[in-house]
Amino acid sequence: MPTVDLSVVTCVQDSIEELGRTLRSLDCLRWRPREVIVVSPTLTLSRILQLIELDFLEVCAVRDPGAGIYSAMNLGREQAKSDLVMYLNAGDEVRAEPFRDTVKPGFLPYKVVGAGRRKFRQVGYHKLLFGRGYCHQAVIFRSSHRNYAVDYEVSADQDLIFEMVRQK
Repeated sequence: MPTVDLSVVTCVQDSIEELGRTLRSLDCLRWRPREVIVVSPTLTLSRILQLIELDFLEVCAVRDPGAGIYSAMNLGREQAKSDLVMYLNAGDEVRAEPFRDTVKPGFLPYKVVGAGRRKFRQVGYHKLLFGRGYCHQAVIFRSSHRNYAVDYEVSADQDLIFEMVRQK
């Protein structure tokens, strides 16, 4: 099975069921990310692998002191071995083969089914600029991007997404 030079960072508190949905959706892809980094204050790699059966996915776990979602995402990115990184919340599921042609940062033209069954999909930049559209689940960034602003409670990815729009 081919792999893509992409690290996926997923953050989870303690919901092994939601994490399982996310990891299994990545494990069944033909074009898999190079690695998945699970950031959690409670789950260890041995516990994850004990509870979730995976066939092909390379998973590593990073202990998070519980300082918040954006801090956890920064911590996961710091561990990434790939040039590209994508963030998924535990419970998000990837559908189709979104990584088959991934060679550069950008907005993914596919749907991600999120926890709570909300859907994220590619939209025009004009919609993004009016406050609808992308969030971190539908974007592939360079792993060298600047840290998320941990002082934001929501939308800490907004500045990074606007930077990406300006680069297009």
